[in-house]
Amino acid sequence: MVGLTSNLVEGVERVLYPDLDNDGFYLNTIGPVSGFCIPSSYAAEMGDCDDNNAAINPSANEICGNTIDDNCNTIVDEGCFGNLMFNLKAIIEGYELPGGLMQPVLFNTGITSNSSLADTIIVELRDQFSPGTIISSDQTILSTNGFATVNYPLNIIGGTYWIVLRQRNSIETWSGFPVTLSGSSVFYDFTAP
Repeated sequence: MVGLTSNLVEGVERVLYPDLDNDGFYLNTIGPVSGFCIPSSYAAEMGDCDDNNAAINPSANEICGNTIDDNCNTIVDEGCFGNLMFNLKAIIEGYELPGGLMQPVLFNTGITSNSSLADTIIVELRDQFSPGTIISSDQTILSTNGFATVNYPLNIIGGTYWIVLRQRNSIETWSGFPVTLSGSSVFYDFTAP
């Protein structure tokens, strides 16, 4: 076999599975092989959650603000910035594709190699009684599935704010009502009727 690795105990046979992104972890259990050496496109460790991206695997560090579960533990952006994760869903008109997805604009323009990222957005929290007052303004990345996350510090928890989305090619969009940010995670869906 070509491209064998030497990280196996000599003389110990293992069952191996396809590792499409060669990060050392497999996602699918289709097509196992047995052997004493690991071919370069196979892995013995299970747990990959995206076998098309070597940067996403169980040994990866979580990257804050990219709305991706980088370390495959089913939690997005854990341990980042503050104690409140504000999750939202929005679809940018003009980027929309069938099936509730959007064009991967950042990928298409060569800004990133990650084809699951649509574009950057700015999320503003505005005072519920004085909407002209911006409490917080944070930039984050909107995924092609419409999801984004902003992490806020403790002093934001418990407050009620207008949520405003701004994007370089779109009309500013406001939440339909002021939203109370309580608990450790809050979700607001701009696509809901």
